Amino acid sequence: MTMLRALAFSTVFTFVPMYDALGQGSFPAGVTMRLGTTKLRHGGVAACSPDGTMLARGASGIRLGSDKLRHAGAQGVTFSPDGSTIATGGGDIRLWDAKTLNLQCVLPLPNRIRDGDVYRMRFTSDGKTLHFHRANVERLWAIDVASGQLVANVDPKMNIAATDVSPDGKWRVVDGGQFGELRVLDRASGKVRFRVPGVPGSYGCLAFSPDGNRLASFHWSGAHLWDLNTGKCLLEDEGHMGVIGAIDISPDGAKVATGASDSNVFLWDAKTGKVRHRLPVAGGAGITSVAFAPDGRSVLAGCYLTQFVHVWDVATGKEIRRVPINDYVARIQFSPDGKMLAVATWRDLTVIFFDAVTFKERSRHSWATGVGTGHNPFQFSPDGKHLAALYAPVAGADAIALANLPNTKPQIVSGEMRHVTDIAFSPDAEFLAWCEFTARGLDDFTWHAHLFDMRQNRTVKKFKVNECSCVAFTPDGRYLIAGKQMLPLDPKRPALELPISPRCLVFSRDGRLLVAAPLESATARLWSKTP
Repeated sequence: MTMLRALAFSTVFTFVPMYDALGQGSFPAGVTMRLGTTKLRHGGVAACSPDGTMLARGASGIRLGSDKLRHAGAQGVTFSPDGSTIATGGGDIRLWDAKTLNLQCVLPLPNRIRDGDVYRMRFTSDGKTLHFHRANVERLWAIDVASGQLVANVDPKMNIAATDVSPDGKWRVVDGGQFGELRVLDRASGKVRFRVPGVPGSYGCLAFSPDGNRLASFHWSGAHLWDLNTGKCLLEDEGHMGVIGAIDISPDGAKVATGASDSNVFLWDAKTGKVRHRLPVAGGAGITSVAFAPDGRSVLAGCYLTQFVHVWDVATGKEIRRVPINDYVARIQFSPDGKMLAVATWRDLTVIFFDAVTFKERSRHSWATGVGTGHNPFQFSPDGKHLAALYAPVAGADAIALANLPNTKPQIVSGEMRHVTDIAFSPDAEFLAWCEFTARGLDDFTWHAHLFDMRQNRTVKKFKVNECSCVAFTPDGRYLIAGKQMLPLDPKRPALELPISPRCLVFSRDGRLLVAAPLESATARLWSKTP
C-alpha cells in the first residue's frame, strides 16, 4: 500500500525502512527518519539488583515474584550496592533479605501524618546509609542501616535534595533541590569540580557508574549522563533528553526545529537528520512553542518560566534577541502574511501582537479575567481573516471563540468545555477543528474532536477519539488528524490511523514533509514525499 492510500495525501510518501543518523534501530511503517537518539531515554521508577538478576518496578505497592515480599502502599524501592538487601518505602521503611525475601526489620517514620510517606530512596555507594525523601518535606533524610538511627537533615548548611559518593570515593554529588544547582565536588579538596544551573524541581535520582567516572542524573525534564573528569554532559548534542512538545519546519523545508521539556531547541537537517545546532535556554522549565520566522533566517521559542520569546540566528545558532513578555509563554505563531508575531500567555487567555520585524507591541487582547489556564491554544486562519482562541468568562469554563481580524471581539462558536488541547483550521479556511477532553476520574478521560463549518457557522461533526494532544488537517484538506486517528471529512472515505500517537505534529508549507513527536518521546519522526 502506498502512503497515498494509507494517509490520503495528494502525493506518495516513501516507505523505505531506514535507521536514524546515529544508526539506532528501525522505524514504524512509513517513517523515513528519526530526529534524536534513543539512548538513555526512559521514565518511571525502578530498581535493578547489581548482578542484574532481579528488577523491582512500580508504585503503590511493591512485589518481587513472591508473597514473602509485600509492602502495601510502597512508592520507593532500591537495592543495596552488594545486592544483599532490598529497601522499600511507603508509610514506613522495610529492609528485606534479597535472597530469601524475608523481612529483616521495619523502621517506623516519626510524624508521618505531617511529613508524609517515603516516595524516593537510595543507598549510598558504601551501603551504610539509606537516603530518602518524604512527600511533604523539601529536604533529604538519611538512616543508618546498621543502627536504624534517623537523621532529619543530611547537611543543615546546604539545601540538599539528594547526595551520594562515587564508588571510588573520589567524588561527591549534591543536588540543591528546588531551583538549586547540581554540584560535583572533589572529596579530597572539597572544591566544586563543576556545577549545573538549577532547574525547577530537584534532580533527585542520581547514580554513579561502577568505575566512578560517570554520573547519571534524572529529572522530570529528562535524563543526563555526565563525564566527571571533563564535566561534559554526554549525549546532549545527539538530541533531546526530555519530552518533545513543540515542532516547526522552516519555510524552505530544509530544517526542522524541535523544543522539549529539557529547555533545549534543536535545529535538524531535514535531509540527513543530523543536528545543526543545539539552542539551550538557561533557567527555563521546558520549551512550550517554536516557530521559524517567515524568511527562515531566525527561529523563535517560548519557554516556561523565562517570560521571554527567545530568538536565534539559524545560520550561526547564536541568540540574537529576547522579546520580553512579562508572563509565561504558552504558544507563538506568525500571521499568514508574516507581518505579525502573536504570543499567547499562560494567564488570562491573553494574546499579544508584535511587529514581526521590530518586535514592538502592536496590541493585545484577553478573553478571560483572572484565569490561570496553563494552556492557551490559538490559531490564525490560512487567509489571515480570523483568529480562533479560547474564551473563558468564568474560571474552568472554556469555549472556542472566533475573531474577525483586525477586530478582536469574540464570537462564541462552541459550548462550555473543560480542557481544550489544540485548535486548527483547514487549508482552505472553510473548517475549524478543536480537540478537548473531560476527566471523570484519575485515569478516566473522554476525548472528542469537533468540526466547525465556517460557511454554515455551526458545528457539523463531533468525533469520539482516543488520547488527542494535537489536531491538524492533511494538506489536501480531506482528513482531520486528531491524535493518532485520521477522520475523513467525506463519510465515503475510510477512517485511517497514523503509525504513532503524536504529542505534536506539523506539515511543511509545501506539504511534502510531516514531522511528528510521539507521546512522551524525546525523538521525532519525519515522513517525506516523493514527487
